[in-house]
Amino acid sequence: MVSSKQEIKCPECGQRLNVPLNYTGLVRCPACKAKTPVYEGSVQSEEVEVHSEETPVERELELFESDSYMIRKQVFTWFYSANFYIYSDESMENLIGFSGGWRRNVMHGEATIYSDESMSTKLLGIKQENILDSMAVYSITDRQTGEELGSMKRKILESVLKESWVVVDSSGNEVGTLSEDIPASMMLHRLSNVRSAFNRGTALSWLAPKKDNGGTALSWLVPKKYVLRMNGAPGEVIFSRKMIPVPRKWTVGGVLSSGIDPRLAAGTALLLAGAVD
Repeated sequence: MVSSKQEIKCPECGQRLNVPLNYTGLVRCPACKAKTPVYEGSVQSEEVEVHSEETPVERELELFESDSYMIRKQVFTWFYSANFYIYSDESMENLIGFSGGWRRNVMHGEATIYSDESMSTKLLGIKQENILDSMAVYSITDRQTGEELGSMKRKILESVLKESWVVVDSSGNEVGTLSEDIPASMMLHRLSNVRSAFNRGTALSWLAPKKDNGGTALSWLVPKKYVLRMNGAPGEVIFSRKMIPVPRKWTVGGVLSSGIDPRLAAGTALLLAGAVD
C-alpha cells in the first residue's frame, strides 16, 4: 500500500512535508512549528483566500512525517489500561503521539492514537474485528479522514514457529506482510515447545498469539524484531524491541524511506506494542 501523498515545502524554513493529496486545512511544520494553509494539497500564500466547504482545522502530522520514532509503555500500570507514549526519538523529549487504555479500548470498541496526551486530536483508530476470533484481525483507520488503511490478519499455522501476519486492504486483497525476524535457533526452540505441548495433551496451546520469544519464564526479555513489507513499496519498516524489560520500548525505523503509508506503519507499531508484546 503505497502512500498517496505529495511533497510540499514549508514557506518559513523550507522543511519538506508530505501532505495527503487534496488535503485542505492547516499543516504544522515539525521543524519550525509554523502553520501553513493548504488547499487541495497546494500551499497558499497569505494573499490567497482558502475556499472550502469546511472550516480548515490544524492537522497534527508530525507522527506521519517521522522516518523513525519510539513507543514507550507506561511503567507500573495495570495491564488492562496500559498507556503508550510515542516520541520522536529515544530522548523522550518530543511527544508526537499517545494512546491510553489500549487493552480496555481495543476489547470494548477501538484503541485510538492521539496527537498528544490531551486526546483532543484523533489520528488513528485500531479495532479488533472479533475478539473471539483466533485469527486476530485488527483494522486500522485514519480518524482524520475516515479512510480505511487496511487490516492486519494473523496467520495461525505460520505463527507456530514465528509470528506472521498479512495486510489486507478494504477489498479483502492481501497487499503486504508483517513477519517476525528471529534466528533459526529460536525457531527450533519453539518447535520443541510445540512437541512438548502435544506430549502434555495441550495440543492447542500453540495456537495462542505468542507473548514471548521462546516459552520460558524469562524469554520475554529477549529482543524482538518485526518487518513490514507492502506490495509495490521499495523498502520496509523495521519494528524492534531491545532487551530492556522496564520500561518496554519499541523503536520504529525506515518509515518514510520505505514508501509505505506512514499511517499504516504507526498503527502497526502500536498493534505490536499493545497486542503482541
